[in-house]
Amino acid sequence: MSRFFSSYAVNVDDKSRVSVPPRFKQALKAQDSKEICLFENPTSNAIEGCGSAYWEFMNEEIEKLERYSEQREFWEAILASASISRFNESDTRILLPEDLKLHAGIVDSAVFAGRGTTFEIWNPAAFQAARTEARSWGRANRPTLSGFTVGAKSLSRWSASQ
Repeated sequence: MSRFFSSYAVNVDDKSRVSVPPRFKQALKAQDSKEICLFENPTSNAIEGCGSAYWEFMNEEIEKLERYSEQREFWEAILASASISRFNESDTRILLPEDLKLHAGIVDSAVFAGRGTTFEIWNPAAFQAARTEARSWGRANRPTLSGFTVGAKSLSRWSASQ
């Protein structure tokens, strides 16, 4: 498994450390990641996390933006406060810096939520509210997977043949 899936509730200890869920550690190992990178999610009150390969990809994409453009300055400001921790399989906990905890409203517990190539760390109540909002949006907008492709079959063709 090299992607981040599912959600896990964890406790925050008195030193602001959290245990990385085992499946997330497996994903980081499969990505051959040497670091865990944490930064403010720019569109929610969550902490965004990723392995070193995705971190490098993001920085390369930012370098492609026009110097001093609003978009580049926005991303540089978001990533400037990032926290980068060394990662190895035996690590059980990572430190949540105070500024990131404040951004997410995390005090004594948190939720790790997989997002495929990245993961998020949420205040548990905010995570539940965001999930409720996403479900409401889904009910109102009826999203489909018809444009997605799995192997050589599109999902819409697969479901029609079942």
